[in-house]
Amino acid sequence: MSGMQSRTGTRRTRRRFAEEFKAGAVRLVLDEGKSVGAVARELDLTASALGLWVKHALAERTKGSPAEPGGLPWD
Repeated sequence: MSGMQSRTGTRRTRRRFAEEFKAGAVRLVLDEGKSVGAVARELDLTASALGLWVKHALAERTKGSPAEPGGLPWD
C-alpha cells in the first residue's frame, strides 16, 4: 500500500462549493478553452468533479441536447 492512504486513517472531508465557484470553473473550460485537467489542477479540484459540472452546464446550455462531437477538452 505504498503511497496510498490507509482505509482506517482519517478520511478527507467532502468539500462543498458555491454555485458561483462552480460556474466560474465551468466558464474557464467552456468559454476560455482551458482543459478540464488544467483547470482542475489550478483550482485544486478533481478532474472528474469538474467534468461533471461541465457536462451539466453543457446540458443546461443546450437544453439537454447531446454535447458537440469531440467531447470535453480533457488533458
